[in-house]
Amino acid sequence: PFGWPAILGFTIGCFAGNFAGIMAGIPPSGVLVDACGGATANFLGCYLAHKLAGSSTDKRRLLAATFVITAVLTAIVGTYLPLILGLGWAGIWLGWAGIFLGSLVAVNLLGYPLLLAVLRLRLARLTPS
Repeated sequence: PFGWPAILGFTIGCFAGNFAGIMAGIPPSGVLVDACGGATANFLGCYLAHKLAGSSTDKRRLLAATFVITAVLTAIVGTYLPLILGLGWAGIWLGWAGIFLGSLVAVNLLGYPLLLAVLRLRLARLTPS
């Protein structure tokens, strides 16, 4: 429901935030892959979620949109991250599980209720008392 500003904000925020990987000990080349790959995954996930939910306030559509984001992040980041961390193809399942669980918590369990709260506040502000 927040359109292109949110899509671009998540994309740019992910790109910038992934540079913190340098402090976690990921080699700079891996950080660049993670920053670009994560930003691309966030852009694609948010864009697809926006196409699904649009400006809808229907809770089922919004919830479905959060699962789209989780699926895209799991598929993309969960595939390349084990490879740049040196876990090889055998680590893909671990990568998928880790990214899925992290995204499930961040996007679905925390983000979805936050989204509903923001929408309620926005609606309350637009409704005359």
